[in-house]
Amino acid sequence: MLYEYSFEGRKPSKAQVIKKINEGIKQNADMIYVSWGENRIKFFKGLAHSPSTLFGSGWIKGISGHDIAEELNKKNTRDLLNLYNT
Repeated sequence: MLYEYSFEGRKPSKAQVIKKINEGIKQNADMIYVSWGENRIKFFKGLAHSPSTLFGSGWIKGISGHDIAEELNKKNTRDLLNLYNT
């Protein structure tokens, strides 16, 4: 399933981009596209050996899809470890 969101007007903040990515994740989307004008960040879930890993590419001005994917993957790993250790 594809989740797509396009920002209108001024450049979105990193927090706004992450909020839209999380909406796509909550809808169980396999691919997530977030755009602002001609700028687009693409995210997709991992391959069979790592289906919960998120991969990102593209830019919206100074906001990197790859960097956001790495941040979210680290957060998910921490959350799973905390759940396991409780």
